[in-house]
Order: sequence, then C-alpha cells, then structure tokens
Amino acid sequence: NDPDETVGVRNEAMVWYARFGGRKAMRTLTKYVRGEVPFDPEDKKLQDSMRDAAFLIIMETSPKLASRLGKELIEDGSSISGFRAFQAVVAQDKDEAYRLAERHLFASEPYLSAAMVVTLMQRPDGVQKVIQSYAQLGDYAKREAVRRLGELPGPAGKEIFFEAVKSHDRLIVEAACRAITRFELYDALPQDS
Repeated sequence: NDPDETVGVRNEAMVWYARFGGRKAMRTLTKYVRGEVPFDPEDKKLQDSMRDAAFLIIMETSPKLASRLGKELIEDGSSISGFRAFQAVVAQDKDEAYRLAERHLFASEPYLSAAMVVTLMQRPDGVQKVIQSYAQLGDYAKREAVRRLGELPGPAGKEIFFEAVKSHDRLIVEAACRAITRFELYDALPQDS
C-alpha cells in the first residue's frame, strides 16, 4: 500500500513494456503522457509521476515521437515538465524549437522560459526579441539573457546590463558586471548605478 512503491513498480513495468511491446506500448505510453488514462482524483501524484515516467521512456526509445509530444505538451501547457518537453523538440527540430520559443518565451516554468531565451539567442532576430522582452522575463530567464548577451561579440543590449546591475538577484548583477567589464562600458554607466 506504499504509494512510492506503487510508483516504482509501475515505472519499472512501463520500461519493460516499452522495451518489448513495440508500437502498442508506444501508443499506451502516449496515452499516459496525454493524460488519457483515467486515475482517481486521490491518485493525482501517481498520475503525474506516470506521465513524467512515460515521457522519459518515449524520449529514450522514440525521439521523433517525443518531439511531437513535446510540442503538443508545450502548446497545451501540460503539467509535464515543459523544459523536458522542449528538450525533446530541440533534439529533433531546431526550427520548430525556435518557433515555440518565440510563442512561449514568457512560460511560467522558470527553466522552460530560460531554455526559450537560450534558443532565441542563437539567431540575431531572437537576440532582438529577448532584448525587447527583457523586462517581462522572470529572474531565471533574465540571468540567462544577461549571461548570453555578455558572451556576444559586441555589447548588444547594453541598457540591459545597466538595468541588471540594479537587480535584487545576485547572479544577474554578477553577469551584468562581467559584461560591463568585458565591453568596457564604465563610462556609459548611468550615475545611479
């Protein structure tokens, strides 16, 4: 009757089923991922665990299916880790990942939003989108944005560095200070920084 033991046993059974069950197993695991397998309301924790485990198994055994499901999960705002779903898309289709990043930059999941920033920063138009959207980003995504901007060949978005040094987040301030030092922007710093 131990719920954690139940989760462990079911997860192990899913791994074996995926390994030997072929397409039928993938269809069943996909139903778990999509939340199409009914669970009692008191088994919500078990359902979430089963969804996560099923998605990980699909990522390992069928990357293309994982990419399709990942896109679907991000679009639907699933309870499965959006970051993990986004990783599945990135691994298979960089262009689709970029389109998803444009549409879901302000995701509520901090790691997902930061991953979206990283993806956008790989193209010049994405860098501009991140610069324009910086104020609306969460702290984790802001850290990634400042760090990535500081690694670019030129000081794109230097106003962001000046804003970032005033942040309450120590890691954002440190990344901004490194960028200001690297690009020698001391003279351009506003007086109140």
